[in-house]
Parts: sequence; structure tokens; C-alpha cells
Amino acid sequence: MEIWYPGILFAVITTGFIVFLFYRFKPKKRETNPELHVYSQQLEEFERQQQAGMISSDELVHVKAELGRKILNSEKKFQNSIHVHESPLQEYKFLLSIIIVLTLVLGSQTIHNFLGAPGYGDQPYKTRIEASQTLKDNRLGQVDYLNSLADFKEEEIAFTETIKRLEAFKTLGEDEYQANLRLSIQASLAENKLFLTSQLYNQLILFLGEKTSLKDLISNVEVMIYSAQLYVSPEAESMIIEILKRDPTHLEARFYLGLMYEQVLRPDLTFELWNAILVDNPDLQTPLMEYIKTHIGDVARKSGIDLS
Repeated sequence: MEIWYPGILFAVITTGFIVFLFYRFKPKKRETNPELHVYSQQLEEFERQQQAGMISSDELVHVKAELGRKILNSEKKFQNSIHVHESPLQEYKFLLSIIIVLTLVLGSQTIHNFLGAPGYGDQPYKTRIEASQTLKDNRLGQVDYLNSLADFKEEEIAFTETIKRLEAFKTLGEDEYQANLRLSIQASLAENKLFLTSQLYNQLILFLGEKTSLKDLISNVEVMIYSAQLYVSPEAESMIIEILKRDPTHLEARFYLGLMYEQVLRPDLTFELWNAILVDNPDLQTPLMEYIKTHIGDVARKSGIDLS
């Protein structure tokens, strides 16, 4: 929403200026009645005729009286004409002002919604949202995406063998099983077998259920994302959402959710999340914060936001 404020503000200022000029402007009135010039010429002509002896002084007095009457009637009609022509404009000024406001303010917002924002192709805003949702709904799952990057058959076999081996510890109790499962996770992580590590983490989360800690959830999310070269899969997103349900302020979860939105072409939501992280943690110095600071400018540009 914030990216619309400058445009709306500019439209309001422009509209106010136009309405101000509209009310300030008044059409100039004609200072003289054009018929007065005709009557003046007629009077001069009669005076010349009187001086030439063509008409008498009494006739001139009569003519002047008649012209005076005509002048008064003409001036009265002229003033009424000015009033008739000006009053409709005065009456409809308010209505015209409303039309100008609606056209510029609401019209500019409508154009924005139709044409979209800088950084995108020429397509309606609604179409971009629908395209983003389609992209989001059709993302590859975690395993399918990893298999598109490399062959993990050996780690899949290792996972199956590890689970079979750990079954023996279930007879010793849940704590023993969990402890050995965690040891297996640490061993696979030390060997940089991230696919195997993620699979074992999923097994741990499945085993713990509602008892799964936020630490275990975020650790698994990070293994999933980094093993997929920063790709946020639907499975990783589900875990992120679960973390945020428990702790809406969780920094890492908010960051990874923003990363996901960037990948499905919603940089506006990414900016909202990452900018909030920067505002909430102005003094925090971590690799994650450095990543946000380095990339948020590009995210803002794609969202149509000017940070300069």
C-alpha cells in the first residue's frame, strides 16, 4: 500500500491546484454595452443635422429623449444578459470540482491498478497477482527440485538404511531413539549431506509431532533451503508458516518467507517483510541482515519503490 501514497498525494495536490484556479478565475465582464456606441453615433449625426439646419432644436430635444430611453432599456437588458450567462457556471462550480477530484485521484489509482508498477511487464495488476499465485501453486516439491539439481540416490539409500538401523533403538525408549536420530542428523550434516540431513530432520519432526521445538523446525527449514540453493519449496514454506504461527516475530522465518515471495514474483510482499526486519533490528549484524541490506534495493525497485 505504501507505494501508492506518493502517487495519490501528487494527484491530490494537482487536483487542489486546479480547483483553486477554477474558483479563482472569473471571466472578464464587458465594460460597455455595444449598443451604446450605435446610439452615440446616432446622437452625433442628429446634432450635425441640427447644426446644418436640417432639423429644429425642438426636434433634437425630442430625439435625445427618445435615444435616452432606448439607452436605458438597452443597458438593463445588457446587465440581465450578463447575469444569465454567468449564473449557470457559478451554480455548477462545485459539481465540476467533484468531477475533477474523482477523475484525477481515483482515475490515477485506476490507471495504476491496470498498468501496474515499474519493473513489471505491461499487464494488469490483477493479472500479475493471478500469475504469481499460479507460479506459487505449481512449484516443484523439495525432493523433485533437489533431483533437478543433482543425483541423490546414494543419500536416499543411506536414509533408508539409517531409519532401519534406528528402529532397534525404539525398544530402548523414545529418548534413546530421539538421541540416536539426532546423532545421525549431526553426522550427515558434518559430511555435508544436506539431502540426507533434511530427510532425517523430517523424520525427527514426524516423531516429535507437536513437541517439535522452534529450533528444530527452523534448523530443518535452513537445511532444506540451503540444500536447494536458496529455493524455498512448498514443504519449507509450510514449516515457515508453522514457525510464524508460534512466533510471528521470528526473524529467520520472516526472512525465508520474504525469499519465497521474491521467487514467486511478489517483491512487494518481500519488501514489506524485509523492511520490517530492518526496522525491528537496526543494530543487528548478521549474515542474514547483510543479505537483506544488499538485496532490498533491487526488491524495492521491482516493487516500484524509490529508496533514494
